[in-house]
Amino acid sequence: SVTSSAITASYQWQTNLGLGFQNLSDAGQYSGSTTNTLSVDNVTIANHNQQFRCIVADGSCEDTTDIAVLTVIDDLGIDDVKPNGSKKLLKITDLNGKETPFRKNTIMLFIYEDGTVERVYEEE
Repeated sequence: SVTSSAITASYQWQTNLGLGFQNLSDAGQYSGSTTNTLSVDNVTIANHNQQFRCIVADGSCEDTTDIAVLTVIDDLGIDDVKPNGSKKLLKITDLNGKETPFRKNTIMLFIYEDGTVERVYEEE
């Protein structure tokens, strides 16, 4: 979100996907592209380090915000992983027993509420 003291201010959010900053539109995972608040839905690890900025204008006066960088630590919530049907997943650990987010190309242990453990490996 950005704020402006100008009542008639207009807003245009932009992102840089490696080709320089481009205007966003309300499509796909973006909404509010011409308001003071941009929403990014369905964020995945592909959005990690994505850069955003906003151009705020009022009449002939225009200013650009500092760049904001989106950080995605884990795009897979523990409740999103249901590899074993109706069992309730308690946690995911690595082979050393350390709790960790789900990662592909790594053997993971799924520990369920009923005490069962499942070894899971998913290749990219």
